[in-house]
Amino acid sequence: MNFVLNILEKISNIVYPIKCIECNKVSEKYLCKKCKAKLGIKIKTEIRNYQNKNFASHIFLFKYSDWIREKLIKYKFRDETYLYRFFTEIILEANTQSKFLEKYDYIVPIPISRARKKERGYNQSELIANELARKIDSISVVNIISKKINNKVQSTLKQKEREENVKNVYEINRKEAGNLENNTDKNFLLIDDIFTTGSTSNECAKVLKKFGIKNVDIFTIAKD
Repeated sequence: MNFVLNILEKISNIVYPIKCIECNKVSEKYLCKKCKAKLGIKIKTEIRNYQNKNFASHIFLFKYSDWIREKLIKYKFRDETYLYRFFTEIILEANTQSKFLEKYDYIVPIPISRARKKERGYNQSELIANELARKIDSISVVNIISKKINNKVQSTLKQKEREENVKNVYEINRKEAGNLENNTDKNFLLIDDIFTTGSTSNECAKVLKKFGIKNVDIFTIAKD
């Protein structure tokens, strides 16, 4: 992390100390050791490789169930925006164990439409991506993909409907892409919160591949 930002963060933590998101007590982390043990939260980096997708690998930390599912729903749909700090924390903990982020040069958050971002107030994947890049100097965030259609919410649809629902919904953000034309051989990591059928991730990876980016993987916090 940038030295100045590191100092500022330490000062901020003194003025506004970190509190556990479960017990609300002052803690070193956003999920204290006691609550983490009580809930049975075990962070494990899982990697699934694919031959029939536009991305090569899917990396995730949890199954989409129980306490993690509850927190992701609150983060994504119930305006509990502060949870991005907790999710970033557990991603960094996983990275300390497995070093999976060291492979990547760029993080690409899965975009949401302008209408949905205006309604929600934030893109949940972008918040986490920006925080990761702030903590890891070797990674940059590039918003190279835009969502041009405010389609139906994927969680309301069945598998085949999800595949159709995301077709031709995404496009390259040409303004952002201009800075990457000579870096298409670098390693790109799409980041999202939940992986269900992989339809959204696959469509976004397809857009990157059409632009000429060769190496694309996907990371999500949880897999359904």
